[in-house]
Amino acid sequence: MIIMAFDASINNTGYAVIDTDKPTKPESRICSGTIKYSTDNTTEGKSVLLGHNVAELCQLHKPDVVLVEKAEAITYARSMKYTGKTLNAGSMALNSYSAGIIAGVATQYCVNLVLVSAQTWKGLQKKAVTRLIVNNEYKINLKRVNGDEADAIAIASWYVRELRMQKLAGKDGKTREH
Repeated sequence: MIIMAFDASINNTGYAVIDTDKPTKPESRICSGTIKYSTDNTTEGKSVLLGHNVAELCQLHKPDVVLVEKAEAITYARSMKYTGKTLNAGSMALNSYSAGIIAGVATQYCVNLVLVSAQTWKGLQKKAVTRLIVNNEYKINLKRVNGDEADAIAIASWYVRELRMQKLAGKDGKTREH
């Protein structure tokens, strides 16, 4: 099964591809990167480029399932003060917009789309912690992997573990939203 995951953002979108049918060495199962755009591009221009890049990735890897981190209305770990006041509502809106672009394009190439809540796959951990976990699991050079790419790898890895748990529990693994 080929699993493709995205950590959606209008500036730097992390992606990861895991092929669960490849050998058991974790580092041989991964393809990942970051889709980056010039700060000179408008939001609309970045959106078009994001759509094209997602289409290319889907055509190249032919995923069985596409995972997209959905932008929450409230993301406590990074977007809220303890008082409950939103710090970056504009960024949250743009990330939601990006997630929608990815989902829309991906469904043209793959029927199975799963929207994943950040709290589901990582709880409140920071990107730096995710990078360390990804390094431990996949032995990836941390100098090469940024936080967005590490998050996408972690989302894909979470889904692989989730499928294993569902299989052990006797479930079919066809949940659509987490």
